[in-house]
Amino acid sequence: MAYNGGKCTHRVGEGTGVVQRSDVRNSSKEPLPTDALSPPSSLHLTLGVMSLDSPSRIDDAVAFLKTLDLSAILGAAAVEAAEYRSTQKKDDRSAKAPKGRVTASTGEQTAHSPINVKLQGLRAMGSVDATTVLYAVPYDSTYRLRPLCEALRSAFTEAGFVVAENRPLKLHATIVNTINVRGREGGSRNKNEKLKIDATELVEKWKSMMWAKVRVEKVVICEMGKKKGEDGLMRIRDFMEEL
Repeated sequence: MAYNGGKCTHRVGEGTGVVQRSDVRNSSKEPLPTDALSPPSSLHLTLGVMSLDSPSRIDDAVAFLKTLDLSAILGAAAVEAAEYRSTQKKDDRSAKAPKGRVTASTGEQTAHSPINVKLQGLRAMGSVDATTVLYAVPYDSTYRLRPLCEALRSAFTEAGFVVAENRPLKLHATIVNTINVRGREGGSRNKNEKLKIDATELVEKWKSMMWAKVRVEKVVICEMGKKKGEDGLMRIRDFMEEL
């Protein structure tokens, strides 16, 4: 069995908000196909794409994830976030910054609190008038999410599991992905043909929408292109690590 294109992701847990699937429509044209809308239970933030082409490589990736000290990584992210907020305070007097000197203990205390994220707005991947993916942007008021994700991606990249990309990490939660549409009403499309939509009006209409409040809870290795689990994620042996 080929395990090509597995994903190292942050699993977004249950939140107080709900993605309003019934309200997402292309108002100027036909409604979006239901298959294109992501189930709320499958929300996740992709950190990188893996190329795991054999069972042994999967075992290696799983074993590597088990060796990571997620608590320490989260603590380091908290320190980096505090330093960033202190810099912002100097640059912008209206910004909120942590009081006192930034130390490892400060970061450690902050790291013990959950990372609660708001998923807001609607943006398009690529050209907004011919896109296949619409996504919400995660906002973390503690600023820990990005350094945490970047540290995890770097760790897997340096270990040779994640394919290196010469571009910044783009954190996003997919709301619409037309690659999941198997056929179109009134006919079928070639499996290699991309269904593109003009999302100009959608993006403008939902640019300020707060879709959900969620808690980032887990790091999960998932497999693309296979049957999804009950929570909507395509898992490799249901392996995950709690944050």
